Amino acid sequence: MVDDKKIKAAVDKISNLPDVILQHIICYIPIKVAVSTFLLSRRWRHIWCDIPSLTLDVDTLIAASVNETLIHYTDPKTKNFYLKATKREDIPHIDRWIKCAMPHNVENLSLDFSRPYYEEFYI
Repeated sequence: MVDDKKIKAAVDKISNLPDVILQHIICYIPIKVAVSTFLLSRRWRHIWCDIPSLTLDVDTLIAASVNETLIHYTDPKTKNFYLKATKREDIPHIDRWIKCAMPHNVENLSLDFSRPYYEEFYI
């Protein structure tokens, strides 16, 4: 059985890391989980907002979640912005999502659309 005193005395070493390191770590988890890190403590409240790479897989998110994420995303210099959208109902939002990425001086913009998008955009 774990001693309660040891748990209370334990130091949160991860939260004591610099923001840059925390943001680098958060880049490797799904954005839905990254955003939820704000629940951990006040220290974590805005850490995810400045991650240097943003991956939005709209297949696992709803459009409203993507919109909300982009509203709160504040990193001024984004290395990678990856957007994957394969549902027809997301077509009206794609232009806005790309426009939201541009003020962040994106170095690498990756767009992943399914064949129906290709037909919709070029017909």
